[in-house]
Amino acid sequence: MGAVVVGQLARDLVMVMERLPDVHASGAVRQRLEQLGGKGANQAVGLSQLGVATALVAVAGDDPDGDALLARAALDGIDVTHVVRRPGTATGLIVEALEDGGRFGTVGATWSTCRRVSC
Repeated sequence: MGAVVVGQLARDLVMVMERLPDVHASGAVRQRLEQLGGKGANQAVGLSQLGVATALVAVAGDDPDGDALLARAALDGIDVTHVVRRPGTATGLIVEALEDGGRFGTVGATWSTCRRVSC
């Protein structure tokens, strides 16, 4: 039995820091991680790691980030043939700050529904 996941595919940019900065302040980033992300893609990876044949239905831009994320998902064993590539669109980006101890905050996000000329 397999699974089909319908959801977001995005690039996660995670900045690891000792402590999240206060409002209107900055903090030192200790580590920067870039990885396949988005709620749909995360669920698909988890299912695939459990040995479930998994397909992802999502939207990605027609940019190099989209190419890299789809290649990563395929390497993770996910069928990405149903991911729509949207011309003239940047692939989604989620920026998160992660504090030692696990507290985190989403700093910003863009989605593949956003046209390059208007984002």
